[in-house]
Amino acid sequence: MTSDALFVPKGFARSRHVQSVLASVGVLAPPASFAPESSEDVFVPLPGGMGLLARAWWQAHGAARDTLLLVHGVAGSSESRYLLRAAVLGYQAGLHVVRLNLRGVGEGATLAPTFYHAGLTEDLHETIALLSGRSEVARIHLVGFSLGGATVLKAATEWADAPPDRVATVSAVSPPLDLATASRWNERPAALPYRWYIVRKLREMVLAQHARFPDAIRIDVGAAKAARTVWAFDDAIVAPHHGFSGAADYYACVSPGSRLSSIRVPTLIVHADDDPLVSPASVIPWLRGASAAVHFVRTAHGGHVTFAPRLLGDGLLRSFAMEQVLAGVTLRGSK
Repeated sequence: MTSDALFVPKGFARSRHVQSVLASVGVLAPPASFAPESSEDVFVPLPGGMGLLARAWWQAHGAARDTLLLVHGVAGSSESRYLLRAAVLGYQAGLHVVRLNLRGVGEGATLAPTFYHAGLTEDLHETIALLSGRSEVARIHLVGFSLGGATVLKAATEWADAPPDRVATVSAVSPPLDLATASRWNERPAALPYRWYIVRKLREMVLAQHARFPDAIRIDVGAAKAARTVWAFDDAIVAPHHGFSGAADYYACVSPGSRLSSIRVPTLIVHADDDPLVSPASVIPWLRGASAAVHFVRTAHGGHVTFAPRLLGDGLLRSFAMEQVLAGVTLRGSK
């Protein structure tokens, strides 16, 4: 556990709300001056004839290098601003970078007649297997943000003593370790703007998938439109579609917190106490049972996902959380 003093944002960047809203702002995402040496749309086949679409940025000549596999959070995609900023930082550090669209989102939405949930680690397993067969890819460093952070942590708990050979590290930025607690936290009045945004984006995703695949995605459209909280949406739409009895069952089955003791791959979790979406109560208590492979970085400030040290210049791009991730690629990723 590191000291809060390691990250002290300046000026308005100290505001939890400024930090969190900036996760979706297009400034420096990526900078206009940035362009990768080579880019590729990577198709990831899934069982049952389905697929995913990932965006890859390869370094020059496609030489074998360590590779960041970035996973977006709820209501996000490979084009989410925080994911693009993370990709730019990773690429500038000399790594290949792959930004994954989970099923049902982004340009790959038409490839799978379903939509993701927090515990759907099959998407990660299949992507890792595909990348492991690429000549460009040396070690893989899995990085998830927000709900995507919970997903990568769940994958790490499933691997336990036998992680994939190429996976060197796992990192989770602002992940809820207890989804039930995090969901209820977002029902407080102060979270209304965030809750409205997330539910709206979830509704748009699910209704779009339902329109594309009405026979495969049979949902209660009225309930989807009526939901006003993440819990209500998960209870009425996400849980039944994926075979859970309700939101409580879904959260209990997929939350990674109680399983952190089984993680053996070097793992980093970064959380800010002022995160307006993921409360300390949905994170801190679960770390007491984590294995020695889990390294926790806790800050007083940083909001949700962004961790910008300042708002001017390249401040949005220079994320403290991603600096920790990239440091871990070197310090904790050696095998």
